[in-house]
Parts: sequence; structure tokens; C-alpha cells
Amino acid sequence: MFILEIDQEDKKGLLRTKNLEHLGLTRFPPALFKMTNLQRLNISNNQITEIPDEIARLKELRELDVSNNRLVALPPSLGQLKDTLKSLRFHNKLLKTPPRDIIHKPVKIILGYLKDLQG
Repeated sequence: MFILEIDQEDKKGLLRTKNLEHLGLTRFPPALFKMTNLQRLNISNNQITEIPDEIARLKELRELDVSNNRLVALPPSLGQLKDTLKSLRFHNKLLKTPPRDIIHKPVKIILGYLKDLQG
């Protein structure tokens, strides 16, 4: 079991990049959503099945890599990051949402689609 601890750099809001790839994670560590100044997150190559709605708390996030996990959907809450998220990597054969005709479009289109789903 992996426990993400918040160190002094995280508490001061100085942390901008977090690499959590290849750790065997099955979910996003809850402490991650306290890192509100995070700009780059690589949580690829794990066993994660869903991205929690709390992802929208990361308002400064510019790059997100969730490739090679067990995701079947990108959550509508990800659409709330439409104005800041510039790079989204999610290579995954299991993905059902958004549909194939959307996932091959630019990030802004994908995030707009997800935002529209949220209503």
C-alpha cells in the first residue's frame, strides 16, 4: 500500500511536479488533492480504475498523464480544468468515455466535451 505524505515543500505550495508512475497504485492518493499548486502530474503505468472528481481541485494543473491504467472513462469534472490543462495523456484501450471520435481531438475539445457532460 502506497501512502503519499505531504512534506514541507507541499505544505508551502511550492511543489509543481509530482511523479507517481509505476507504483502499483489502484487509486489517486487523497493527499494529492491538497497540492493545489501542482502543475504537472504523472500517475501513469499504475492500476487506477477511475479519476476522482477531486481532480478539479488542482486548478493550476497544466499536464496530466494517466496513460496505461485501467480507466474506462475520463470524468466530467476534468472539464473544469479546460482553461489550464494543456496536455492530457490517457493512452488506454479500455477507455469508453469520451467516445473514440472525441479522444483523437485536441485537449480543449476533449475537456469541452467533458464539461458539457457535467451540465
